[in-house]
Amino acid sequence: MVLLCFVGVFFVCVRVSHRRKGNDMNTCEERINEHLESRGEDFLGFMNGMSSDDDDTREETIEEYSNYGLCLDFVEPFTFDDQEEGYLRYQLSWGGPGDELRFYDDRVEYWFLDWFDGASRDVSHLGWVKWLREDFADFVYYIKRPDSELAELISTLNRKEDNNALRNDRR
Repeated sequence: MVLLCFVGVFFVCVRVSHRRKGNDMNTCEERINEHLESRGEDFLGFMNGMSSDDDDTREETIEEYSNYGLCLDFVEPFTFDDQEEGYLRYQLSWGGPGDELRFYDDRVEYWFLDWFDGASRDVSHLGWVKWLREDFADFVYYIKRPDSELAELISTLNRKEDNNALRNDRR
Protein backbone atom coordinates (compact mmCIF):
# COMPACT_ATOMS: atom_id res chain seq x y z
CA MET A 1 0.00 0.00 0.00
CA VAL A 2 1.24 3.53 -0.72
CA LEU A 3 0.28 6.48 1.47
CA LEU A 4 0.59 10.14 0.55
CA CYS A 5 1.20 12.48 3.45
CA PHE A 6 1.14 16.26 3.32
CA VAL A 7 4.06 17.65 5.34
CA GLY A 8 4.33 21.43 5.21
CA VAL A 9 4.53 22.24 1.52
CA PHE A 10 5.83 18.81 0.53
CA PHE A 11 4.05 15.58 -0.25
CA VAL A 12 5.79 12.54 1.14
CA CYS A 13 5.17 9.17 -0.43
CA VAL A 14 5.53 6.27 1.99
CA ARG A 15 5.35 2.64 1.05
CA VAL A 16 3.86 0.62 3.86
CA SER A 17 4.31 -3.11 4.09
CA HIS A 18 1.96 -5.04 6.33
CA ARG A 19 4.44 -7.90 6.67
CA ARG A 20 6.59 -7.96 9.77
CA LYS A 21 9.93 -9.69 10.12
CA GLY A 22 11.43 -11.82 12.88
CA ASN A 23 10.13 -11.10 16.38
CA ASP A 24 8.10 -8.19 15.03
CA MET A 25 5.46 -10.64 13.80
CA ASN A 26 3.84 -10.39 17.21
CA THR A 27 1.22 -7.74 17.86
CA CYS A 28 1.86 -4.77 20.12
CA GLU A 29 -0.30 -6.44 22.77
CA GLU A 30 2.03 -9.44 22.70
CA ARG A 31 5.18 -7.28 22.92
CA ILE A 32 4.20 -4.45 25.29
CA ASN A 33 5.10 -6.09 28.61
CA GLU A 34 8.72 -6.69 27.60
CA HIS A 35 9.14 -3.07 26.48
CA LEU A 36 7.41 -1.69 29.57
CA GLU A 37 9.65 -3.75 31.84
CA SER A 38 12.74 -2.44 30.06
CA ARG A 39 11.59 1.17 30.44
CA GLY A 40 10.86 0.56 34.12
CA GLU A 41 14.40 -0.72 34.65
CA ASP A 42 15.79 2.42 33.00
CA PHE A 43 13.75 4.77 35.19
CA LEU A 44 14.55 2.85 38.37
CA GLY A 45 18.20 3.25 37.41
CA PHE A 46 17.68 7.03 37.07
CA MET A 47 15.94 7.17 40.45
CA ASN A 48 18.77 5.29 42.14
CA GLY A 49 21.51 7.25 40.40
CA MET A 50 20.00 10.62 41.29
CA SER A 51 19.78 9.67 44.96
CA SER A 52 23.39 8.44 45.05
CA ASP A 53 25.79 9.87 47.62
CA ASP A 54 28.45 10.07 44.91
CA ASP A 55 28.43 13.47 43.16
CA ASP A 56 29.85 12.08 39.90
CA THR A 57 27.22 9.35 39.74
CA ARG A 58 24.43 11.87 40.41
CA GLU A 59 25.67 14.30 37.74
CA GLU A 60 26.15 11.51 35.19
CA THR A 61 22.66 10.16 35.90
CA ILE A 62 21.06 13.60 35.63
CA GLU A 63 22.67 14.15 32.24
CA GLU A 64 21.61 10.72 30.99
CA TYR A 65 18.05 11.25 32.25
CA SER A 66 17.90 14.71 30.65
CA ASN A 67 18.76 13.19 27.27
CA TYR A 68 16.58 10.09 27.61
CA GLY A 69 13.23 11.04 26.08
CA LEU A 70 12.57 12.57 22.69
CA CYS A 71 9.81 15.01 23.55
CA LEU A 72 7.61 16.27 26.36
CA ASP A 73 4.53 18.07 25.09
CA PHE A 74 0.82 18.54 25.69
CA VAL A 75 -1.60 16.84 23.30
CA GLU A 76 -4.77 18.92 23.10
CA PRO A 77 -8.18 17.24 23.37
CA PHE A 78 -9.53 15.99 20.02
CA THR A 79 -6.10 15.98 18.37
CA PHE A 80 -6.90 12.39 17.37
CA ASP A 81 -10.24 10.72 16.61
CA ASP A 82 -12.18 9.80 19.75
CA GLN A 83 -9.60 11.47 22.02
CA GLU A 84 -11.68 13.66 24.32
CA GLU A 85 -9.01 14.20 26.99
CA GLY A 86 -5.81 16.17 26.68
CA TYR A 87 -2.65 14.65 28.11
CA LEU A 88 1.02 15.33 28.70
CA ARG A 89 3.00 13.08 26.36
CA TYR A 90 6.52 11.93 27.22
CA GLN A 91 7.64 10.42 23.94
CA LEU A 92 10.40 7.89 24.52
CA SER A 93 10.88 6.58 20.99
CA TRP A 94 9.32 7.25 17.60
CA GLY A 95 8.69 5.28 14.47
CA GLY A 96 8.07 1.59 14.28
CA PRO A 97 7.98 0.72 17.08
CA GLY A 98 7.53 3.76 19.29
CA ASP A 99 6.54 4.18 22.90
CA GLU A 100 5.35 6.95 25.16
CA LEU A 101 3.88 7.75 28.54
CA ARG A 102 0.61 9.67 28.64
CA PHE A 103 -0.06 11.66 31.80
CA TYR A 104 -3.75 12.39 32.34
CA ASP A 105 -5.20 14.20 35.36
CA ASP A 106 -6.24 10.93 37.02
CA ARG A 107 -3.92 8.27 35.54
CA VAL A 108 -0.76 7.51 33.55
CA GLU A 109 -0.73 5.14 30.58
CA TYR A 110 2.21 3.51 28.81
CA TRP A 111 1.64 3.09 25.06
CA PHE A 112 3.57 0.82 22.70
CA LEU A 113 2.86 1.65 19.05
CA ASP A 114 3.92 0.03 15.79
CA TRP A 115 2.51 0.66 12.30
CA PHE A 116 -1.30 0.62 12.59
CA ASP A 117 -1.16 -1.30 15.87
CA GLY A 118 -0.94 -0.24 19.50
CA ALA A 119 -1.36 -1.44 23.06
CA SER A 120 -1.45 0.32 26.41
CA ARG A 121 -1.22 -0.30 30.13
CA ASP A 122 -2.30 1.80 33.10
CA VAL A 123 0.97 2.31 34.98
CA SER A 124 -0.21 4.89 37.53
CA HIS A 125 0.57 2.57 40.45
CA LEU A 126 4.27 2.05 39.63
CA GLY A 127 6.83 3.81 41.82
CA TRP A 128 8.94 5.07 38.93
CA VAL A 129 5.83 6.53 37.25
CA LYS A 130 4.90 8.41 40.44
CA TRP A 131 8.49 9.72 40.52
CA LEU A 132 8.19 10.92 36.89
CA ARG A 133 4.81 12.54 37.54
CA GLU A 134 6.32 14.49 40.42
CA ASP A 135 9.32 15.48 38.27
CA PHE A 136 7.01 16.76 35.51
CA ALA A 137 4.62 18.59 37.88
CA ASP A 138 6.03 22.06 37.13
CA PHE A 139 5.87 21.43 33.40
CA VAL A 140 2.23 20.37 33.65
CA TYR A 141 1.45 23.60 35.49
CA TYR A 142 2.98 25.74 32.74
CA ILE A 143 1.65 23.80 29.79
CA LYS A 144 -1.96 23.91 31.05
CA ARG A 145 -1.97 27.68 31.57
CA PRO A 146 -4.35 29.69 29.40
CA ASP A 147 -2.90 30.48 25.97
CA SER A 148 -2.54 34.18 26.79
CA GLU A 149 -0.42 33.41 29.86
CA LEU A 150 1.62 30.81 27.98
CA ALA A 151 2.21 33.23 25.10
CA GLU A 152 3.41 35.88 27.56
CA LEU A 153 5.72 33.37 29.24
CA ILE A 154 7.22 32.32 25.88
CA SER A 155 7.60 35.97 24.86
CA THR A 156 9.42 36.75 28.12
CA LEU A 157 11.75 33.78 27.67
CA ASN A 158 12.47 34.80 24.08
CA ARG A 159 13.29 38.36 25.15
CA LYS A 160 15.70 37.01 27.76
CA GLU A 161 17.37 34.82 25.13
CA ASP A 162 17.64 37.78 22.72
CA ASN A 163 19.16 39.96 25.45
CA ASN A 164 21.67 37.26 26.36
CA ALA A 165 22.62 36.84 22.70
CA LEU A 166 23.14 40.61 22.34
CA ARG A 167 25.34 40.68 25.45
CA ASN A 168 27.43 37.79 24.11
CA ASP A 169 27.79 39.48 20.70
CA ARG A 170 29.12 42.66 22.31
CA ARG A 171 31.90 40.78 24.10
